[in-house]
Amino acid sequence: MDPASAIGVASGVLSFVEATYKFLSIVYAVYESDQVAGYDELAAATDMVRELSQQMLSDSASTSPGPSVGGISSVANVAQQCHSLAVDLGNRLAKTKAKSRKLGDIVKAAVRTVCSKSDIDRLQRALDSCRSQLHLQLTLDHSNEAKISLARLELANTAFFDTMERTWAKRNQRNILSSLRFESMNDRYTMVSEAADTTFDWIFDNPQKEMKSNLALVRPLKDWLDQGTGIFHVSAKPGAGKSTLMKYLWSNPQTQKKLQSWAGSQPLVMASFFFWKPGSPRQKNQDGLMRSLLHQVLTEHPDAIAELFSEHWDPTCYDPWSEPGPIQLETKEVVVAFGRLLSEPEICNQAKFCFFLDGLDEYEDERRTSQQLVTSLLKWVDLADGRLKLCVSSRELPAFQQYLPVDQRIRLHELTYADIMAVTHQTLEEHPDFQRRQGQQPQECSSLMREIVDKSDGVFLWVTLTLKLVMQSLEDGESTASIRAQVDLLPEELEDFFHSILKSIPKHQRRKAYCSLLYLIYMFRHLVEKRLTSGCVHPNGETEHPHSMLRLSFLDEYLDDERFAHTLGFTPLDEEATLRRIATATAQIQARSRGLLEPWETNGRPVKSKASNDSRSGVKAARAMAVRYSHRSIREFLSRFLDSDFAKPYLVGFDCINAHINNFIALLRRLPFRNTSSIRSISSMKPCAGSIPCISSASTVYAGKCIVPLTWLTKAHPPAQRQSWAIPS
Repeated sequence: MDPASAIGVASGVLSFVEATYKFLSIVYAVYESDQVAGYDELAAATDMVRELSQQMLSDSASTSPGPSVGGISSVANVAQQCHSLAVDLGNRLAKTKAKSRKLGDIVKAAVRTVCSKSDIDRLQRALDSCRSQLHLQLTLDHSNEAKISLARLELANTAFFDTMERTWAKRNQRNILSSLRFESMNDRYTMVSEAADTTFDWIFDNPQKEMKSNLALVRPLKDWLDQGTGIFHVSAKPGAGKSTLMKYLWSNPQTQKKLQSWAGSQPLVMASFFFWKPGSPRQKNQDGLMRSLLHQVLTEHPDAIAELFSEHWDPTCYDPWSEPGPIQLETKEVVVAFGRLLSEPEICNQAKFCFFLDGLDEYEDERRTSQQLVTSLLKWVDLADGRLKLCVSSRELPAFQQYLPVDQRIRLHELTYADIMAVTHQTLEEHPDFQRRQGQQPQECSSLMREIVDKSDGVFLWVTLTLKLVMQSLEDGESTASIRAQVDLLPEELEDFFHSILKSIPKHQRRKAYCSLLYLIYMFRHLVEKRLTSGCVHPNGETEHPHSMLRLSFLDEYLDDERFAHTLGFTPLDEEATLRRIATATAQIQARSRGLLEPWETNGRPVKSKASNDSRSGVKAARAMAVRYSHRSIREFLSRFLDSDFAKPYLVGFDCINAHINNFIALLRRLPFRNTSSIRSISSMKPCAGSIPCISSASTVYAGKCIVPLTWLTKAHPPAQRQSWAIPS
């Protein structure tokens, strides 16, 4: 074959080799993406490889015997394997667009089915052999065309292996990030209410008012963000809106703009952590704090993961056909990594950090005190040598007042008079009856609003609960003068205020109200905080929140008749009945708690409308609507109040565990089963998540005595299925 013909054949082989490398690169990349866009790219690459491999097979068949040109003999081997894979994969991909499931998952499944690890390894070895022969042929040829082709070959080879290595590295990074992340890591942040319109805008619009709250203040918060160093401390009374302020700062674009000015030309990394005492250990201890901060920082700077966790870094174990197990990071590894992150600037490209830490007073660690936490924070700032500053919030407790810098502190409750005035006006003026009264009695209405604001002393929680009482009085038709007299009698201190509103419940309603509150405390404390169950499985296979309104809707029936579950049949609730139950339970919780508990959606949004208006299916609504404390301080107060001599007589004979078991059985009997496999799946769940083990756990707590007859569960199902319902005695 003459040189020109040889170069022509080699060029065709080169195009095929390039296309095959691209095909393999996309196959690897598909494993790393759920985007539908990957479908078109993979389909196009598959078509190209199929066409070129067919051409190569035809060319190899027509080539006369003799010395191979450009590795034609090995090309035939590669072409045969490529053609087989491309045809099979192309046929499978052609069927995916008609599917209704997530397209990205289907594409992944198609690739995984067709392109097994052995197939890809074999193809890659053959391709390497082909590339080596082609490389030799082109090296021996000194023409410009050969040099260009050689460069193209090396580029294709390099690009392919770069893609492979990036893919493996990303999987390794994700595994390490997953080991840092923990369940409920962001729950507290999600639960914190958003600031009302214009609330806290004074931070950026009128920062000088902060100077009035602390004569020692060096600079207001706004100036600290773009000029300051160290730790800025937001202190306040309980219920004054510290968490809402921290969420406002964290999510406000002006905050990032100010901090970027501080960071200058260096990268800026922001992270936050909201301590939550009623939550899991990692939601309130230093280990959880460091894990969360590391997770946020390394999500933005994934290249630092290999340096900080080198003992767990081996991307070669993460090819698409491998399933490495989860990594278990010890606390000491997290401590070392966090220290290096702060002390070694080169790890994150000289980045500057600003961390927002809310609720230091909710910190709880078996081995460390609050004072030691403050000491750690101060050491972190020193360790970072000007690259880290912290904005923290807490109640006015000695550990924080004494050891955090007084010259970088504001007292929030002394700065929110205008905010509380705005919230009070906005809330009341939206009520139709109050609007009417303003037209008829402007002076009295103005005095009422001023009384509420003045008595609040900067505590948003006091205002929120008072406004709920005022709104109820408006709906009851009480006069403006009478409502103001009631407000005047309300205690200003939160603890006394809570006592006052719970004692104001009419005597004939107190048993149900106090029993409901005790039951909810039990649910929070024993089922969530102690993790006897983190959620429960519906008979239809969906997860239900432990404090769902649907489950709580059965409590009223239990309080009327402790044996109510005997009378329930296996009659599924339809959507209308389910939503009606939720609406009733929501109204009861709000009335019986006098606003101390509030309905919310488990995605973090408080419920602002009645459940009956929810357009979702009944089961989905049941999952989404639950109940929570209006404020963390309420949890502490309710525990003390319900243990007081005043409340105890109304709780005689009430058993939280018995109520929980009966309510759970009622829930199981009234929700629809999709199929018998759903029944079996419940019993196979781990004790922390399954519904039947949940009953077993409750029964175990109850001194081994199962109050609920197991026949209630089994009589509606064939004997063959009963074994899966068994509960240990």
